[in-house]
Amino acid sequence: MIYVFGQCASSGIRLFRDANNQIAKGSLYHEAFHRISLFVLSKEERAKMYQHARESWPEVTSMNDYQVEEFLADRFADFVNDAEQRKQGKYYSSNRVFRFF
Repeated sequence: MIYVFGQCASSGIRLFRDANNQIAKGSLYHEAFHRISLFVLSKEERAKMYQHARESWPEVTSMNDYQVEEFLADRFADFVNDAEQRKQGKYYSSNRVFRFF
C-alpha cells in the first residue's frame, strides 16, 4: 500500500493530513527536496546527482531516475529531522546528500 502525504508541482507544494489530522514527519522536507531538484537544478545537474547517488549507495545502483529521486528526497527529510546529528556537530560533514551540493 502506498500512502501519499505530499505533492510537489510547479505551482507549489501540497501537504496532506492523516486521519488524526497530522502531517507525516518529514513530508515538507521531502517535497522541498523535489521542489529544488525538479524546478531549480538543470537536467544535467540532476543526472549528475542521480549518478552520484548510484555510486554512493549500493541499494540505489539499479534504480531508475524516479526511484533515485524519491530515495534522495527521503534521505534529505531524514537528515533534516535528525536533531541528534545536529546536536553532535555532524550536521554538515556526515551527510552525502548535503555534501553533494
